[in-house]
Amino acid sequence: SILGQVVGLLPRLVLWLVRGLAAAPFASVAMVGPYLMGGLAQLPDLDRLIASEIGISVSVARNPAQSVILGAGHLADNIELLDSIGKGDAMRD
Repeated sequence: SILGQVVGLLPRLVLWLVRGLAAAPFASVAMVGPYLMGGLAQLPDLDRLIASEIGISVSVARNPAQSVILGAGHLADNIELLDSIGKGDAMRD
């Protein structure tokens, strides 16, 4: 199943998430928790599975697919922000 495949990738996903959190202001992320977006975010209970691995609350965006599109549009309109994100290596592997 797709969820089974995602569970198999969970250690790598958690490592990627933790690296991303390390690059972000952790206190604010830890208070609210990360939000899952995109197609995989729609898998049942993925947020709970990741939360159990990292020990903080994880939420799913209200409309995960649209969130990705809106975020990409926002970055396209803000090249300086895109450049600053690209300087970190948290999401490169």
